[in-house]
Amino acid sequence: MMDVKSRIDRCLQARRISEALNLLVTLAAMTASDWRVTDEIERLRSAYEYMSRYALDGIEDPERENVYLGIVKGIRTLADRIVRQAKAKDASTIYFDAVRYSQLHPEVTIASISAHLMDDARQSALSMFTGGTTNMDDMREREREAADLFKLIWISYPLKQEDITAIRSMMESDSTPRYLKLYLVSALMLGCMEYYDEHKLLILADIYSDNADAAAAELSMRAFVAILMILWTYRTESLGKSADDRLAALADMPSWHRDVRMTALLLLRTRDTEKITKTMAEEVIPTMLKLRPDIYRKLNDEGAVDDPASLGENPEWEELLERSGLSDKLKKLSEMQEEGSDVMMATFSHLKSFPFFSDMTNWFMPFHDDHSAMVQIRRSAGGDAVADMIAASDFICSSDKFSMLLSIGSIPDSQRQMMMRQFEAQNIDMAEMRSGVMLREDGGRELYATNYIRDLYRFFKLFRRKGEFKDPFAEGFNPVDVPRLADTFDDADNLSLIAEFLFRHGYWKDAVKVFETLLPMAENKASIYQKMGYSEQKLGNHDAALRLYEQAEMLDSSNKWTWRRIAACHRVLGNPVKALQYYDRLLADDVDNLSLTLQKANALAESGRNSEALKLYFKVEFLDTESRKILRPIAWISFLTGDYETSRRYYDKVLADGPLPTDMINIGHLEMATHHYHEAVDMYKRAIEMPGGGKSAFVKAMQEDLKYLRAAGVDDLMTGIVIDRLI
Repeated sequence: MMDVKSRIDRCLQARRISEALNLLVTLAAMTASDWRVTDEIERLRSAYEYMSRYALDGIEDPERENVYLGIVKGIRTLADRIVRQAKAKDASTIYFDAVRYSQLHPEVTIASISAHLMDDARQSALSMFTGGTTNMDDMREREREAADLFKLIWISYPLKQEDITAIRSMMESDSTPRYLKLYLVSALMLGCMEYYDEHKLLILADIYSDNADAAAAELSMRAFVAILMILWTYRTESLGKSADDRLAALADMPSWHRDVRMTALLLLRTRDTEKITKTMAEEVIPTMLKLRPDIYRKLNDEGAVDDPASLGENPEWEELLERSGLSDKLKKLSEMQEEGSDVMMATFSHLKSFPFFSDMTNWFMPFHDDHSAMVQIRRSAGGDAVADMIAASDFICSSDKFSMLLSIGSIPDSQRQMMMRQFEAQNIDMAEMRSGVMLREDGGRELYATNYIRDLYRFFKLFRRKGEFKDPFAEGFNPVDVPRLADTFDDADNLSLIAEFLFRHGYWKDAVKVFETLLPMAENKASIYQKMGYSEQKLGNHDAALRLYEQAEMLDSSNKWTWRRIAACHRVLGNPVKALQYYDRLLADDVDNLSLTLQKANALAESGRNSEALKLYFKVEFLDTESRKILRPIAWISFLTGDYETSRRYYDKVLADGPLPTDMINIGHLEMATHHYHEAVDMYKRAIEMPGGGKSAFVKAMQEDLKYLRAAGVDDLMTGIVIDRLI
């Protein structure tokens, strides 16, 4: 069934409408769909045949494109409906569990729940005004109803007119709690991502545009992020004329292009989150655990430390961090955090095991004072201070705030009170923390978008049943791949911003794609060609990299960075003679550059000019007496030139320095050339037994090096006997 659905999608993308209609008939037959589905297929087929006939007859029709898009939308929607109805019978996912539950309770509708919630909100507001208190059971019942409404909006496909009216009424009413509006934006987005529904996208568009003022910035930005998630999910598909017209109208808003640029960068940065989390889990935390004994010893030696911040000012502590390599890692993470990357994911991912997070709707619940979990902790000892501290943390997303709340709520009262006294001792001003967002130039729009994106990322990556959802972060976001955002990214400044981010963070394939778009409008084309070439080189596409570097050289013929890269590509592609031309040019003005001298020596060796190569290797050794990397090439080239005594002397140094399997094989070759066959067998055996060695790697190396053994006078019979003895 899903294979047929995928084939329909491919046909629509390829504009093979007749084939798509035939496949739709097959899909309907496979799922035993009723006569109404068959009638709808025939209606679409007739519409397409009439449109095609008029087009072939040369009849002008200004609405032809819209009619065509309508047919495409109709086929896709009908295919989704057929698949959805079939899966609703027995699919064991959260989505279809909710669908089946809804079918058993047709009296529970979006309109009925929303009306009850709005009435309840008015009653609660009146109760607070008259000094009444909210019953915890009533509060939890209201949260359950909100979750039910969330799921109904999520699974309703397509939305009926009464559903649309009810949702719009809630979003426009001043009686609807702010958190509930924020909450339901996610339901609209998830539903649209599950099965595309133009009505849901249009509602989100209205929420964005109708809440453009600073007072409703959070709601506006949440809707905006949801829109971008949908556009990314359906970037290659038609959204329908109404949606396209509405998006075009949004693009005329003064805030649209600014919000697109800002949010696109935020979504781009999510690509780094997995790297950061991995670095924290595999490098930073294990290193800190290894340092723990030293830290305890230092504390015992120095006594209690009154000010933890003073630890960083102690040279001994700094040296400890430097030696471990932790200092550089922490500095890099700090720089990424300043750029807006999410370094908190690694910390809070371990705090998502509370039962609260078993309900998928809770991942989208905005953190607010009226939530039962918040009220419950306020009623405990020291709870007000804890709640205020968490609520004031504007730079932490909602799901992480709930993680903090649940974690702190689970510790004993005495420890909680001690923790709050420590916060008070640090003079943390909650009011100042809370007001920080309002002091931002954009009224907090970027911060609201950042936190919502982080909430979404955590859900799609950490929810225990995340595999049942389409993960928009699975493919790295790239705004240039979204045609409906093209108007924002059609100038050099914006494209450069995206391209440089991708390039700087090592997303080479996407960087090339964006640089190609940027190239025609860029002023410094040589620099663009350089970066494209470097990206292709990092991808292993050395032919493409060389062509791009040569383009850069044509535009800037004296750039030494380009020369070095061209030389490196020629070497990889087996053209050492051409590489030497560039190394000679580079060394003309920098004759004692050790790195260039070494690269030229390597190119000489690769081109068979071993004696010349050896002279340069000795020069590098003379100028850099501490370098160990020169030992291997001197030992090997000495072997190739027949200077076995020098080769043995340098291989002895390699052995003392920590040999690799390839070193043991090369020393074995030296023993073979000097007729020390038992010693050769011993060296080859050690190579096989070393980590990274193995018999297959040894046999392959021997086959590749056979020409060198022959040149050294070792006959094939002797080589065969040695290999046979080992294998």
